[in-house]
Amino acid sequence: MGQFAGVAGASELDHQALLLPDGRTFGWAEYGDPDGRPLLFFHGTPSSRLDGYTLHDAASERGVRLIAPDRPGMGLSTYQPNRRILDNNADVEVLADHLGLERFSVLAYSGGGPYGLAAAARLPDRLDHIVIVSGCSPPDRPDALSDTGMIDRVLTVLAQRYPPGAGLVLRSMVLGARGFPRIGLKFWEADLSESDREAFKAMVARAPVNPLGSFFEALRAGPEGAVHDYRLLADPWSFLPEEITAPVQFWHGDADPIVPLHHAHDLVARILRARLHVVPGAGHLLVRSAAESIIDELVAATH
Repeated sequence: MGQFAGVAGASELDHQALLLPDGRTFGWAEYGDPDGRPLLFFHGTPSSRLDGYTLHDAASERGVRLIAPDRPGMGLSTYQPNRRILDNNADVEVLADHLGLERFSVLAYSGGGPYGLAAAARLPDRLDHIVIVSGCSPPDRPDALSDTGMIDRVLTVLAQRYPPGAGLVLRSMVLGARGFPRIGLKFWEADLSESDREAFKAMVARAPVNPLGSFFEALRAGPEGAVHDYRLLADPWSFLPEEITAPVQFWHGDADPIVPLHHAHDLVARILRARLHVVPGAGHLLVRSAAESIIDELVAATH
């Protein structure tokens, strides 16, 4: 959920890390305006901090400092066995303190959505604004995940029932996409909506952007972190959306075949101060196609 991203040429801002109190390494990248208002970006699954490049131009032009951490086991961040969705908050707070951020906003995309909602549930005093783009809902509705994208559905089932099998599939996908890039791109494209396919083709044609770069980075240390992320999306979350009292803004395309629109409708119905923007004809790559509008709305809300 959210494995498509462009990545610019590497710089020191793409590869930053700190040591957490428990000895793990926590990696992040920064994009946008380095002196702008802080916005933490929570990437999709399986993905990495490099997903943040999706919003680089929009953030730069609007005075937003985009800070994109890797979740444990993906990118530069050390794998954390037995972690829960809520555990992400502790890592985020350490990063915010390290960067001297008393308050910040959060934008969570796709499989990062539950982590954005976890921050809304437990860190409201530190958040200025919360935006969830193409985010998935909890698995507590019958068949809540049954109509998600084929790739994600297979990996979610395997992650729950046979994690080594999910890891093998992810490793094979990386090897196949690296060895046969055209076939790999076609494979990913198969799960996209018609509007997303056009955006995806534009991403492929734009050098030096690599649409699968963030996916490759997610598995640089192995598939364990991504497999664990998939399992957490389908297991009972460690909090309820009904607990959230902070305002949350949702953006979702009505042609999203990977995380269908009913996920957003479910969350909006369960969160007291939720607002939904439905974008007609938009698919799962909404975070890219509507980047300017999303950042504009966020900036306006934080004034």
